[in-house]
Amino acid sequence: MVYYNHGNLYYKQGEYELAKDRYQKALDKNRNGKHLCPILNNYSLTLIKLIDSNQSNEEIITKLEEINS
Repeated sequence: MVYYNHGNLYYKQGEYELAKDRYQKALDKNRNGKHLCPILNNYSLTLIKLIDSNQSNEEIITKLEEINS
């Protein structure tokens, strides 16, 4: 949960790239763990924050597909 907590701190500070990195590490450590749902939720919210409104639909779809990988 350390990576998850760090991700939360970075997210609250608006450091979305750093938050994304920490959530990815948390996912690597907890793929089948009991904390999977909140990690995936926050990871998804972080990816949404990283979407620039000027990006094309293809770029947005690529970012959202990261959630499923």
